[in-house]
Amino acid sequence: MAPEPWSKVSSCLLACACIPLAVGLSPWAATTSRSTSFGSSSALGSSARLWAQRSSSSRSSSSGSGSSSCGTVSPGPGGRSTPTCSLDDLRTAQSENGGVIGDVSYDDGHVLQNVLVSGFEAGTGARQRADAVADAAASGTLLVDKSHWGVIRVEGEDRLRFLHSQGTNAFERATVGQVVATCFTNNIGRVVDFCEGVVLDDAVWLISSPHRWQKLLGTMDKFIFPMDKTTVSSLSEELAVFSLAGPKAAETMAMAKCASCPEPGRSVEWEFEGEKVLIIGHARPLTRTREEEEGVSHDAEGVLSGDGERQGTQQHPYYSVIVPVSVSSKVWSALSASPSVVAAGEEEWQTLRIKQGFPFPGKELTADYNPLEAGLWHAVHFDKGCYIGQESISRVNAYNAVSKALYGVSFEDSTSPEQGTELFVQETGKSAGVVTSMLDRDATSHPFGLAYIRTKAGGVGLKLSTKEGEPLGTVVQVPYPTRSDAESAMPPAKKEGDSGDKATAAAAVLGLEEEKAKEKARKAAKLEAMQKKIDALKARRKTS
Repeated sequence: MAPEPWSKVSSCLLACACIPLAVGLSPWAATTSRSTSFGSSSALGSSARLWAQRSSSSRSSSSGSGSSSCGTVSPGPGGRSTPTCSLDDLRTAQSENGGVIGDVSYDDGHVLQNVLVSGFEAGTGARQRADAVADAAASGTLLVDKSHWGVIRVEGEDRLRFLHSQGTNAFERATVGQVVATCFTNNIGRVVDFCEGVVLDDAVWLISSPHRWQKLLGTMDKFIFPMDKTTVSSLSEELAVFSLAGPKAAETMAMAKCASCPEPGRSVEWEFEGEKVLIIGHARPLTRTREEEEGVSHDAEGVLSGDGERQGTQQHPYYSVIVPVSVSSKVWSALSASPSVVAAGEEEWQTLRIKQGFPFPGKELTADYNPLEAGLWHAVHFDKGCYIGQESISRVNAYNAVSKALYGVSFEDSTSPEQGTELFVQETGKSAGVVTSMLDRDATSHPFGLAYIRTKAGGVGLKLSTKEGEPLGTVVQVPYPTRSDAESAMPPAKKEGDSGDKATAAAAVLGLEEEKAKEKARKAAKLEAMQKKIDALKARRKTS
């Protein structure tokens, strides 16, 4: 048998070696305007590389006329300067329509400047903004500015194999135009970032969280061997990202003269004024009807359709648009022209994602939690083979050892919980979990947040209290998380000889039982050997 080429073996060896992820973050320089803290199936015909180069050259040529320009911010602790491109035209368009521009800080100390903090005029009440966001997401279109999020380009002959060995989902079988949700984890399976990868004809673009893309980029670069035919680079300064959610999202795209929208899990190109724009159809919906929204977020018992499940949930379209910075302001204006659209900034996005149960780095995605606990089963492929953290995640699933899960908590009106507040089971006083995110108290009729709840403590309907026994709230369902391997990423194509899903499932169960039996036998043999040693030692002592 011929030896495997080093480029095919290297990443898997490195992934299985479980090398810890350790890359520093370079905080952005800060300015002041308004500061917000979130602490306490169409083939793509054009080349992705040429696309990015084209947008870059367009931006460069327009910078001389005062349109968009690039520069660098002050070096961070590591001494590195971070290049950043101006989004002046986009920010001007947003502010002229009442948006508030300012700085946003995150739990890890990362500060982003020149961000659309809110899509509403300064002084608009938090409750008014929250209601408008809920109405748009349930019956119109919510247009979210994510131009401060990261876009990472992975290219080269080995790009799919490389990503396959790095993340929790399967990339090797991905086709052009496909959108793949994946988690990047550390050596013990804890989440570094949750991304969506878009497979293009000669590259893969990853949409990364706003304060994690630099860390993820550096980490990925460290896992590339000299013989690997893969390169990673940032397009975060070249491209802007907008997201559209709600039942009228496709209608909004059509009004902006977009010929067609992609199916969930696919992407299509849209030519806008001579520039190529990429539209992503997210496979996992983000919003539902207002009635269901109220039923989950505000029902004191936390019951949806009678049992807390997702029965009858209406799934609304959820798209993201990746656009060259040079035309970002024009695309934003075209999308926001529809009367059904409500423009949203970072504050409104945080409100939406908490209500929907969308996990966020620094809150629900930290070194304390794995993708299964975070409700990201749909981003995990259990039959794809080796990747960083795979052993830990697979073991958790195989032994049904998910110790906690992400839920919503409807708190009592008289309470003021914060991130990090410990929760207890009201009936027994035992530890139940911890709060990870809270809505702005002024944005809702009563406190609502996200929390990790211990599996043994219970789930939907569980009554919570303080350590002293004072009532705190009730665990409720939130729609975004997935909670079982039945909702995990699609398995690979059936192998020859497979007789169907039932046979595959039966074989998996049988294999699990056999593994448990072997583990039990190993432990018994080890204990028996230890006991023999102890008995022998006692016998020697008696004779001496």
